[in-house]
Amino acid sequence: MSAGLPIVTTDRGAIAETVIDEEIGYVLDDPHPEQLADRLLRLLRDRSLRDRMAKAARARYLAEFTQERADRQLTEWLERVVAQRATADQRRR
Repeated sequence: MSAGLPIVTTDRGAIAETVIDEEIGYVLDDPHPEQLADRLLRLLRDRSLRDRMAKAARARYLAEFTQERADRQLTEWLERVVAQRATADQRRR
């Protein structure tokens, strides 16, 4: 997604959870060669489909998966943990 390309993946693990089927790529139920070939040929033959999915993939990456976003989420989580700990410490006093 960060490269701005459509994704073709199987419905296994976390990758399938990040790919919106038929919006930013294809999520295949089973890794059958015929199904994979079909989806790849669709992308190769249809430039507008390929371009639309590529643009959507890049936009999803920028909105959800950048290092800056991960850093911000981690910082927010750590701030909440510290605040909860401080509140718990004050209650014990």
